[in-house]
Amino acid sequence: MKMQCRKNRSGKAMLWLMAIIVAFILGVFLAGYFNRQDKGRSDTPGPVSELWYCSMHPQIKQDKPGLCPLCNMDLIVMDQSVVSDLPGEISFNPDAIKLMEVATAPAQRREIEYELRLTGRVKYDEQAQSMLTAWTAGRIERLFVDYTGQQVIKGSPMLELYSPQLNTAVEEYLQAYRAVTDSGSSELVRQSAQANMQLAAAKLEQMGLAHQQIELLPQNNQRAVYVTINAPADGIVTQRYQVQGNYVKAGDNLFSIADLNKLWVVFDVFESDMAKIKLGDEAEFTTPAYAGEVFSGQVSFISPVVDPVSRTIEVRVNYDNSNGELKPDMLVQGQVKVKYGHQSPSRQQPLLIPASSPLMTGKRAIVYVAVPHRERPTYTGREVELGRRWGDYYEVLNGLSEGDQVVVSGNFKIDSSIQLSGGMSMMNMSDPAVPGEQMFCPVMGNPIDKKVFVIYKGQKVYFCCPGCDKKFKEDPEKYLDKLPQFNK
Repeated sequence: MKMQCRKNRSGKAMLWLMAIIVAFILGVFLAGYFNRQDKGRSDTPGPVSELWYCSMHPQIKQDKPGLCPLCNMDLIVMDQSVVSDLPGEISFNPDAIKLMEVATAPAQRREIEYELRLTGRVKYDEQAQSMLTAWTAGRIERLFVDYTGQQVIKGSPMLELYSPQLNTAVEEYLQAYRAVTDSGSSELVRQSAQANMQLAAAKLEQMGLAHQQIELLPQNNQRAVYVTINAPADGIVTQRYQVQGNYVKAGDNLFSIADLNKLWVVFDVFESDMAKIKLGDEAEFTTPAYAGEVFSGQVSFISPVVDPVSRTIEVRVNYDNSNGELKPDMLVQGQVKVKYGHQSPSRQQPLLIPASSPLMTGKRAIVYVAVPHRERPTYTGREVELGRRWGDYYEVLNGLSEGDQVVVSGNFKIDSSIQLSGGMSMMNMSDPAVPGEQMFCPVMGNPIDKKVFVIYKGQKVYFCCPGCDKKFKEDPEKYLDKLPQFNK
């Protein structure tokens, strides 16, 4: 009996132990299960409002799935990182802005220093060029200068010319001279001969004889007189037109001479840059012949005419070439230092934006501007009127104010996002509206298509797509407050 009682008690203890272990395991399992359920409920996001649009017609948007009224394609969910809140505006979440690498810079009024880079060449100074011509007809008996490039000094002999006409004039002079010096001649004859001698001397001077040569004629027993033609200025011979033995007429070219101590450096400036340069601007230039050496001068002349072929004007810099480094027809690379926008009581400084900001469409220039005081980064497009370009900056004449934060990087990505959302982008931005002119669809809020319209109460109402005109006809009065033609 005792043995049986002990066996019963030990069996019951084993059952209780097993029950406790099972209850513990079940408790642990249930606790983990409910914990996971609670955690799953806390991590599950709440309902998110979705916007559906047509991939072929982005202007079609609605808050539920369906078909596009234009092409019957299924609408797809729009990426909520890009939101078009108001017509002409678009917002992004901060992560999207980082991926798009959007950067902005303020529009500023300030003076700008700009280096206009130009190409040019070295030319002769036209004011330091001379042309030597024959004063009388004759034959070239001797050339003292017989090759191009030879250095000459003012007054040095260039050539010797024999002229029959000159010798005839010399004989007339000598006859008059003898009549004047003849002691047997009457006073009246001597006075007449004196006048003839003066006329003959003037004629000889016109034929190229120097005054000293004329005075020596009576002492010269040689009847044949040669004219020695001297250099009119210092310089080098740039062109030789005759050879020894040639017969020349009065006025024929003999030599051209240029002084290389003074040269012109002439730059070609395009029409778009001509208004940026003024007389007195500092210019620097270099030439491949003297690598690393910088030459300088000032703008002394701006051509008043445009070359009809190259569409450029010539801008000239006078250069003192006393050391003889530069040679005519050398090519040069130069830059003119231009300052623009100096403030004065009668004129404010120009409004400048980086050159990467405007998007050009051919007809217009669009700049995207950051909209201040918004929870999400928001941008709007503005059509601007641009002035001159100054290197890395544009002058803005209209459309922006000082301090506006313009997009300088990522503007194409912003414009693409606006196009996909059906907003007003660089490709579909309308011309500036006049007061009372409708610009946006009253149904969808997108830019209008003037081919889609209905007549209501004698006024044209425009829409962005054919589907909107049908919706408008269902309840026109609902949309009248959005139409400026009905709120004048």
